[in-house]
Amino acid sequence: VKRSDLMAELAIAQGSVERKTTIPVLGMVKLEANGGEARITATDLETGFSSGIKAEVSQDGSCLIPGKHFYDYVNALPEGDVRISYKNGRAHFTCASNRSRIPATDTAAFPKLPNPDGDMFVIPAAVLSSLFSKVAFAISNEESRFVINGALLVVRPTGITVVATDGHRMAISRHLEDLTAYKEGEFEVKVLVSKKAISEVVKLASKLPDGADAQVFVSNNFLHFVFDDRIIYSRPVYGTFPDYQRVLPSGDQKLASLDGGSLADAIGRVGKFADGRSKAITFKLSESNGLDLAASDIGAGEGEETVAAEFSGDAVTIGLNGSYVLDVLKVAGSNPIELLVQGPYSVVEFRVKDDESSRWLVMPMRL
Repeated sequence: VKRSDLMAELAIAQGSVERKTTIPVLGMVKLEANGGEARITATDLETGFSSGIKAEVSQDGSCLIPGKHFYDYVNALPEGDVRISYKNGRAHFTCASNRSRIPATDTAAFPKLPNPDGDMFVIPAAVLSSLFSKVAFAISNEESRFVINGALLVVRPTGITVVATDGHRMAISRHLEDLTAYKEGEFEVKVLVSKKAISEVVKLASKLPDGADAQVFVSNNFLHFVFDDRIIYSRPVYGTFPDYQRVLPSGDQKLASLDGGSLADAIGRVGKFADGRSKAITFKLSESNGLDLAASDIGAGEGEETVAAEFSGDAVTIGLNGSYVLDVLKVAGSNPIELLVQGPYSVVEFRVKDDESSRWLVMPMRL
């Protein structure tokens, strides 16, 4: 097998190799040789990865190799062909003038990962990665609130919606596309995707060529994201996701238009004077000044800055966590931003100007 091909797949597999575990087999990578292919598989029981690699196989076989050591060793090899064999509890490697042996074992104890099954739809890999990337920051890290430890994936005939929240902010991203070719009639598939699975999908999608597709399989016990010969496995997060539509703003909203990059830079500066715990920054919108930012802390001092913004209507002042707003601006990119607000204690909505495919909501803070 070519060293570059093996290295590329081992790098992706590292996300599913368990580093700290009381179950040693979860720290292993399964290597199989069959026909004209070598296949590596790794799992930590929450997620898994499997990939085929073109290879010249003289004899079929399989073994388990310590995943981190396997990766580090191949990473250190020169470019060229790598010959691998398994005998007497050792994986034997030959590459150029290097000859090495790594302790290995048979595959009997390795968890069996199921084949893709369930409801299936196809989406461009870049679109799936973009949907996940725009909401991942809002996923909760609190283990006690497990139902929001993942993002809600909703598939309907008209397209796909992904939602995440940690109770203080919410991110919603949609892709509109006719999906009736994959499932006829009216349907709605809902599943919670873990934060780790989302991270692995985004990481893998970034390595794919333009125009690559992803097949997504949703069943009761597993999710499968299939990219040609690469498969990411994930157990869903079990539970009922909050009714996010109840939080969405209704009624008249005041709208401000401004440059996202300028706002991010200003928050970065004013945020140096925000309280270390709350990160609170005052946002004051007015027709005369646009957007005034202010923050103060007994130890740090005070900071203010004015950001050019188009705004009409009565002035409104609202407190927001500056770090949360920066997270939004990071995924929105350096695009013109629209900020929508009803009043000083209402949720604040951010979106890219002239693009309603993504919405980001931030809860206000009492000043």
